[in-house]
Amino acid sequence: MVKEPVDMLSKSRIEALTDSLFATVMTILVLSLVVPIIITGSNTNILLISSIISMLPGILVYVTSFIILGVIWIEHNNIFRYVHEVDNRTQWITIFFLLSVGIIPFSTAFLGRYPLQQPAIILYSINFIIIALMFNLIAYHVMHYQKKRNIRRISRAARSTSISLIIYAIAIPVSYLNSYISLGLFVIVPAYYIISGLRNPS
Repeated sequence: MVKEPVDMLSKSRIEALTDSLFATVMTILVLSLVVPIIITGSNTNILLISSIISMLPGILVYVTSFIILGVIWIEHNNIFRYVHEVDNRTQWITIFFLLSVGIIPFSTAFLGRYPLQQPAIILYSINFIIIALMFNLIAYHVMHYQKKRNIRRISRAARSTSISLIIYAIAIPVSYLNSYISLGLFVIVPAYYIISGLRNPS
């Protein structure tokens, strides 16, 4: 008796889509930085230095977003090491996960242009909150569907993402009090990942 083909995408196709989207997003992220246009004159060097200084918030947001994207990509790949079959639920969670990742260049550019404005801070926070939620949905679904409940790496990634989710959530009400503190919280997230990665290299 011939078995009917199972209606599932292969794991490799999901990974290829994820890798290509992350590569695209991380490449175009630099477009959030606009090269200043200075009219040549006697004070050109001073104006250029002044322009670079004014770009520092945008550069900081770019570096922050890039590092977090890199961390998410690494952890997503680590989780998919334990995936054997990609069911429909995994497919749709991944689609919404990639949708939220695809918005990062816009939210990064928006915050880089208006770093002290509350709407930009809230948009950036919500963007990464959704990413964290989608990432954890993938992690917990893999632990349940693939019966990998005791995998330390998946559990650690989920806990780590939950911490960043809490920080981004806190940044929203804090923005009503002080925008600088919210920006400081955004910097804490990649710093936390870097320190955590150095302390737990495996």
